[in-house]
Order: sequence, then C-alpha cells, then structure tokens
Amino acid sequence: MTYRPMILLALLAPFVSGGEIERLEEQIERQKRQIERLVDRVERLEKGEATDEEIHDEHDLHPRKEEAPLHIALIANMAAVARNVGDSDYGAYGIPGFLDEPGEIPFNPERGFNLNYAEIEFTSALEGYASLYSSLHVEKEGLHIGELFVESESLPGDLNLKAGRFRSRFAQINTLHQHGWNFSTAPLVIETFFSPVGISEDGVSMRWRPGVDEIGLEVFQGRNERSFGAGDARLYVGYLRHTLRLPSDLAITLGGSWMHGKNPTGDTDIYGAEMTITKRFDAERSLKWQTLLLERERSAKKQGGLYTEALYMFDAHLGGALRYDLLYRNLPGEPEDLSRWTAALIYRPFDFAKIRFQYSFDRSKRFETERRDVHELLLGLTIEAGDHAEHVGHNH
Repeated sequence: MTYRPMILLALLAPFVSGGEIERLEEQIERQKRQIERLVDRVERLEKGEATDEEIHDEHDLHPRKEEAPLHIALIANMAAVARNVGDSDYGAYGIPGFLDEPGEIPFNPERGFNLNYAEIEFTSALEGYASLYSSLHVEKEGLHIGELFVESESLPGDLNLKAGRFRSRFAQINTLHQHGWNFSTAPLVIETFFSPVGISEDGVSMRWRPGVDEIGLEVFQGRNERSFGAGDARLYVGYLRHTLRLPSDLAITLGGSWMHGKNPTGDTDIYGAEMTITKRFDAERSLKWQTLLLERERSAKKQGGLYTEALYMFDAHLGGALRYDLLYRNLPGEPEDLSRWTAALIYRPFDFAKIRFQYSFDRSKRFETERRDVHELLLGLTIEAGDHAEHVGHNH
C-alpha cells in the first residue's frame, strides 16, 4: 500500500507537467495523513482508549472542503512596426467587397512602438467537477472581459459542457488567443468574416470527445456584426473533427463546421473545412501545416476565403513560419485577388518569452478609392508570467 502512490506517480510522470505532479503528491500526502488518522482511531476504539470526543467526531470521515486553488497568469504583448503606409491612412483601410473600414485595430495600429495589451488569466478547479476560467484584457481604453466561463470536468460519456463567454471552436485557430498564434495578425478570412481577434461571444456549448474525434454544438447570442448582429437572433455553430494517427509520428486532423445566424437584412450561413498535418521528427524538430477554408452566404451574397500556414520548429527554441491568405470569392464587380504573404521567425529564449520577427506583403487593402500594396516589418515580444497552463497558445 505504501509504495503504490509512488509507482502511480512514476507511471504518470512522462504525461503530466511538474506542477501537476506536485499537486498529485500533495493530494496523496493528504490522503495518507487521513488514512493514518482513521487507522489510529480504529485501534483506539478497539482498545477502548478513545475519548467521547473522538468517538463522536466525524471530521476524519467528512473532512472540511479545502478552497479551490487559484492560478493566475499575466501576459504582456508589444511590438515595433515599420510600414509603408501612414498611420492615418492605415487606420481607415478597407478590403474591397468584404470590409468598408477596419474599425478598432487592436494590434499594432501605429508605426513605431505599440504596447498592445496585457491579459490577466484566472483558472480554478472546482473540486474535480468543473473549472472556472477568466481572461481579462487590460488595454488603453480600459478593462474588459475576453473570456469568462465555467466548464465541466468529469461528465460521463466523454461529454463536456461550457457556459459563459468563450471563443468558438469552429476552427482551431479561433480557440487560441493572439499571443498563441504563429503570426501577430489574424488570417484575412477570420478578420473579414468576424474580427481581428476572431469570434468570442456569450453562450453555451456541448462537446463530445470519443477518442480521437470531436463533435460540438454551440449557441451564442449572435452579436458579431461582420457576419451576424441581428437584434436578439441566436447564432448556432456545429463542428466535427477526426484525427488519423499514422506511423512515423504523423497525424492528420480533418474538420468541418457550420454556422447559422441572422444579419439585419437576412440570414447568414458560413461553411468551413479544415485540415491540420503534424509531423514530429524527433523530440525538438516538428512540422505543422494547417489550412482553413470558409464560405459565407450573407443575404444571398456569396463570399469565400482561405489561409494556409506552416510552422517548422528547428529546435525547442527557434521556428520558422509561412502563411498565405486569399479572399478568392467576392461580390460582383469587386476584385478576386485579395491576398497576403507573411513570413516569420519565432524565437523562444525562455519558457516565458516569445519573440516574433515577421514580414508581410499585403495586396488586400484599399485606401479611399485606391488599392495599394502594404509592406510591413514587425518585431514583437510576448512575456508570460505566472501559472499559465500552456505557454504561448492557451487552448480551451
């Protein structure tokens, strides 16, 4: 009996983090102390040495509930930017047929140095039944809720329930915060269909994960203005994914999604197809290639776009990434060749820091009535302090 917890920890060690091992050790130690108290109490009862207080004390049988541990992380993002377009022009760009004006530009709106945001994350496990997560964004305009939800942990049948404000899982990139992306900007199709940060809304979701599959249904308030935003009409999201695990550490994930809601002039339907290929060469070198295609029918007007990107990790600290964006289906009379190329070097000198150096050549922008090519150089820094569940890429 004495050695079984240690044997269990040894078997679990390759699959859990150091922090999780410490928490397991603490839990096992508490259980051992409780068992020792119970054994001592039984022996005293058998010998008739127990006091009346010990006989009637139910503390050992029903120990007091301990407070759920609260994990806190602070993420800071900043960047220096060089761009061949002035700040006032860039702040009013349009994407022909897709976007009349950008609205608020949350990341790197100006040439020179940009302090983009700070993000404070709170996570707490609720006695093994659920977890509570909150992401607060601290920006120049003030503090607002990025995500705040409660999520089940141990429902039978591989089910998962979530309620609150959270990021939709219709596409894998949308589950990540900006500091978890390979690039500092969202894909064009995400930006034009939803926002520069993707789509995050108030709602509920149910997810079923039998083995390597994932099937989910989400119901949101439908307030996203770029594709929906029709009063009190709801937004419905369905998605499914299947992962093929092949020899030589090769995995292929295929996914499909559907979104239905209303806009001020009619219905909106968005259909998505996604493929992710991951190849691991050794403990440090890997390749990840991801492609997402979205088709939107908004009030009988059809548009489409895609992105494809690849990240190659040379070792545990240095990676190179390349992405191609294309808005390939547009309204009649609007251009069909709205594209952008982006290349990046990603360097992680420490677990808590990520440096992104990227260049983009953007042919999707229009300034007043003139299309202009935009060249941009960016040197970005992300710092993560505290107990962050997944450094650079928190995926819920």
